[in-house]
Amino acid sequence: MLTPVTPPEKGYPRFRNVYVSKVKAENVDEFISASGWNDSLRLENFYLYAIEAQTDKPGKICYTKNFNLSEITLKTEEKNVIELKENEQSNINFNYVKTSPDHRTAGNLAH
Repeated sequence: MLTPVTPPEKGYPRFRNVYVSKVKAENVDEFISASGWNDSLRLENFYLYAIEAQTDKPGKICYTKNFNLSEITLKTEEKNVIELKENEQSNINFNYVKTSPDHRTAGNLAH
């Protein structure tokens, strides 16, 4: 059981100084879901670099400070817009590559 903290806000976890780079991912439902709690409890100092993902939807980034994404390539059937809300001093850039659905089956592949 957690020890009670007064005021409750002091007991909230803080996520900061996160670095992720050189990742390739396939068949991803949602690329990113990164959200702080509110204006006073933001995700801080995130650096995502050189990431390539095949995804159904981009996701969302909300309530962050100094959130940086560069050389991010999302391969998706539909170019959905990533939800961006209440981000301070952030540099968030995506490259979208539209893909077409693969309707091949074992029965119609070349042998």
